[in-house]
Amino acid sequence: MSAPAWLDTLPADHGHLYLHADIAEAVRAHPRRWRLVGEYDTREGARDVAARIRRGGTRAWRHRPDGQYHARFHTTDAGEHVVYVRWTPTPKTAGAPR
Repeated sequence: MSAPAWLDTLPADHGHLYLHADIAEAVRAHPRRWRLVGEYDTREGARDVAARIRRGGTRAWRHRPDGQYHARFHTTDAGEHVVYVRWTPTPKTAGAPR
């Protein structure tokens, strides 16, 4: 284990929710491109994360009127369970108010 056993103060939490918010912002900046969300211990874990993204189940992946997140999970040839996400903007209709 790399974390110290004793601390006077706790370090900042850089957990997955912060990382997911950063990834959500990044994929909106690069529409239609797939971005790795992460690697998970089990296929079921990867499936659950992908489903949570598709459902908008956390603040980072909340549904937005300007587009939609698409998430996919799969197991690589090396046996890694990964999740990818992309952002697809909602097409603007001609003559729609801006």
